[in-house]
Amino acid sequence: MKREGKIGFAIIAAIFLAVLASAWLLWPALRSSIDPLSSLYDGETVGVYIGNGIINAEVAVSRQKQYQGLSDRTSLADNSGMLFVFRQPARYYFTMRGMEFPLDFIWISGDKVVDLTANVAQPTGSKKPVLISPDHPVNMVLEVNAGTIKRLKITVGATVRIGV
Repeated sequence: MKREGKIGFAIIAAIFLAVLASAWLLWPALRSSIDPLSSLYDGETVGVYIGNGIINAEVAVSRQKQYQGLSDRTSLADNSGMLFVFRQPARYYFTMRGMEFPLDFIWISGDKVVDLTANVAQPTGSKKPVLISPDHPVNMVLEVNAGTIKRLKITVGATVRIGV
């Protein structure tokens, strides 16, 4: 009986280890299916389907990339932007520090536009950049060229879909 007990224990231990190893190997795929935003990484370009168009957006996930944002760039191509992705919904604050062109801000919670801030001008002369924030908690912010909200007819409540 003792030998049978050891064999049974070994089988149970082997099954447990196999399940544990499988879960470890499958976790990235499972996590991205639960939260598709978790698989996004800095610098990746994704399609953001919103309003009457698509924006090709560079992703900013890390604090460093988010701090840099679009600062110190001289322009932004039409139908392009930067998508800031946050782990927790909150009322994040943005500034036009180091910006050389005006922007529209599209504030997104889940798959919906919850607020819009259009035509935010870059600071000129000795003016300090203003702080911009949404009226509602968000988990994503899409920065695009000023006029994009109007041109694509983006409204609060519009559905947003992120595609790689």
